[in-house]
This record gives sequence, structure tokens and C-alpha cells, in this order.
Amino acid sequence: SRCLVTGFGRIGKVLSGMLKGMGARVTVSARKPEDLAWIEIYGYTPVSTGKLSEHQGFDFIFNTVPTMIFDAYTLAKTAQGAILIDLASLPGGAECRDAQEKARPGEVGLAFSFH
Repeated sequence: SRCLVTGFGRIGKVLSGMLKGMGARVTVSARKPEDLAWIEIYGYTPVSTGKLSEHQGFDFIFNTVPTMIFDAYTLAKTAQGAILIDLASLPGGAECRDAQEKARPGEVGLAFSFH
């Protein structure tokens, strides 16, 4: 499956490696150019966090960024049937209400959040 991991901190690094080890095609987003370089070195597809809305088609999205990056606009561009798992500390990175409203059959759903 195609997986997106947002953030390349401690959780993002470990999670990306686990997903790749299970055979997933892993894309990782980050803000810093040096993190994007490391993402590519590790064999993942790098994407700038600021350009997430331009990248679609993920089956699973794992957010580790504790700032709002999955607003209504970005969620609207997310692939139908995608599962969003928010692992970030408060305030989280997904607009939970928008994700839950889209949680109809065939649309993105917020599967898990710590909040």
C-alpha cells in the first residue's frame, strides 16, 4: 500500500522504517531541506510538508506533526478510502471534525487520534 508519514522526527523515522519493512511504498514529508535529503537517502519518497495538497493517492496517512497540516482543503484533496491516523501530540495535525465528516464509505476517515 501507499503510505504517507508526515514529519521526520523520532516517531516519523521509526514508523517509516517499519512501514517500508512491511513492503509499503513510503512517502515522508518534512519542512527542512536536510530532512528531505535524509528521507531520500533512506529510500523513501520525500515531499515538502508545504506541498502535501499536491500529493494524493495514499492508502494510509500517518501524521506525527503537532500543528494543523490537514485542514479542510488538504483533506478534500485526499484520496477516497484513505485512512488518517493522527499520532501527533496536542493539538494534533488534522482537523478532526472535517475528517470525521468525510468518514463516509469511500472517503477519508480519521481512524485514530490521541485527542
